[in-house]
Amino acid sequence: MPPPNTLTVKLSTVTPLFLGGAEPNERAELRPPSLKGLLRYWYRALDATYRENEPRYFGSHDGATGQSPCLLRISNWQEGTEEWAQERHRERYTRGTGTHSTNGLIYLGYTLRMKPNQRKAIPAGTRFELQIIPHPKSDSEELRHAWLGALWALVHIGGAGSRARRGLGSLRIDGWSGWKEECDYLPLPCRMSTPVDWRKATGIADARLLQRWFDAGKAHDRTALSEGRLFALVMDGYASWEDALADAGLRLQRYRQRDGERLKDAQQSAATDYMVVKSHLGQRTPLVTGPRRAGFGLPLTFRYGSLGGANTEFRGTLHDRMASPLFVRVFKLGDKFHAAYIGLPTPMLPTGERLREKDGQRGLDWHPEAHGVVRDFIDHLGNDVLRLDP
Repeated sequence: MPPPNTLTVKLSTVTPLFLGGAEPNERAELRPPSLKGLLRYWYRALDATYRENEPRYFGSHDGATGQSPCLLRISNWQEGTEEWAQERHRERYTRGTGTHSTNGLIYLGYTLRMKPNQRKAIPAGTRFELQIIPHPKSDSEELRHAWLGALWALVHIGGAGSRARRGLGSLRIDGWSGWKEECDYLPLPCRMSTPVDWRKATGIADARLLQRWFDAGKAHDRTALSEGRLFALVMDGYASWEDALADAGLRLQRYRQRDGERLKDAQQSAATDYMVVKSHLGQRTPLVTGPRRAGFGLPLTFRYGSLGGANTEFRGTLHDRMASPLFVRVFKLGDKFHAAYIGLPTPMLPTGERLREKDGQRGLDWHPEAHGVVRDFIDHLGNDVLRLDP
């Protein structure tokens, strides 16, 4: 029997979890240290004072606070060896032919088959149990808020493993017990049957409830659940996670590639990133700014089969990577799977840092609409989604 102050959480994987250990191409596994790292990440997203409080709640290696005041256990877990079914997904979800073809599922999981990447996954529908056991001398309301809030955000905003920001590694809390007052405070989507039911039960307003526990502050140095966050739940439900994620990916793919990104400059009303960069590569047309969709994250790659495979890539002048502020994930409501798009305030590159093209030395200014591209995409979805923004 666990101690009486234990939080017990029953979880399941909604989409495959590509979370590797020492040999990610051999097996997928979720160990307590990996999960604890994810909980730290989402705690930081919740609490602007994380620098001060994180060592008290999660421990540190600097000797000042020592080990974590909570013991984390995972039970009923199996290692996974499921492979990304690239060919099956290609056959089932590809629309169109040639350079005009689209495939939302492969689009969201495209790095999973890039050599030498052959990551294995824990299959969707795998169930496991988590226990969080505070040390009796450290147990407090604040400690429980930190761990439970981080777990709620990890499961309902984020995900785990490779491509977690693009819908893989979505998790579901099937039930929890042990910290009655704190658990009763946060409604669970697993108890909802439809998007409308969720909205009636406050939906992402749960994040507003978390603001009574934390001050998320501004996103100066990390992704934050702060003012300006966006949440859109796709109204159409599907019988499988694959169908739901393929639809979500197709909407994003069409928007990013050609259909949705019309520049608002009247003189370039028909221009898109796709056409501007194609003209740059094919006709040596100089770029005036970086691509608009760099706001979705870096590095950003363009490839053109119609130009003999010509390609280019955009990064920061000092930093190669910038985390995407857009999270795609899948919820299971009743017997249907619904995709969701979540936009969180996320720092772009450090103030003043510009963009550069692959092998180029000249810095490019950010496109004036890049910082609003996630909001524009979600607005673009219109009545196809249920907005649960705060």
